[in-house]
Amino acid sequence: MDSQLTLVDPHIAALAQGDEGGVVLLFQGSSMLNNVLHLRGSENNFPAYIIQSNRTASQTEIRRVVRGGVELGPTNSRSTITSTALASNSALGEDNGFAGGQVVVISRIFRNDVLPDVVEFVGIHSLQRKKWLKHKRFFDPRFTSTDENKIYFVWGRVDRRQLALYSEASNEIIARFWTHIPGVEPAKLVLTRPDAEIMFEAVITSLILVEQKYRVMEKI
Repeated sequence: MDSQLTLVDPHIAALAQGDEGGVVLLFQGSSMLNNVLHLRGSENNFPAYIIQSNRTASQTEIRRVVRGGVELGPTNSRSTITSTALASNSALGEDNGFAGGQVVVISRIFRNDVLPDVVEFVGIHSLQRKKWLKHKRFFDPRFTSTDENKIYFVWGRVDRRQLALYSEASNEIIARFWTHIPGVEPAKLVLTRPDAEIMFEAVITSLILVEQKYRVMEKI
């Protein structure tokens, strides 16, 4: 297969030139199916989000961690808090500092064998994945699929390590994702514009789907 560089989106790469200021979320590991995102700059880089999948990877759940009644990182008031206190994250096989915390489920991905894949935005609505995310392009889930005024966003490859999320409405990069460098630097997601924080559930959900697809393509 050709180099990753053949997948670079020239328009997005040009827009992505500049600083990376904004909210920074550091990935604990490299997996897009099971991971913990830590908010850089918070006390002890406290875990802010959890990505967790079942054993067959047919379902992935994205959750926000709430500690002492405070939600860290971008927030979404439409989500609901579960009653489960997290002493540890058993699915990841280790204690990740969740003692005394609770979680807010913000979205779910359902990968089906026969029926279409579904993406659920908790407190908003559920959509067929291919109607919401198509060719790395998706719309703000606060709109319905039939709304003529919905706003679109596109993920594109900037270089070998970086993806950037571009807003078609503002012609700006609103988020960036870097894959990890083993033993050197963790993967990170940087939210560079308020748009990305407001609809964080869509940013992280689309990133999981798009980055996972890139990784599958690179193995072919």
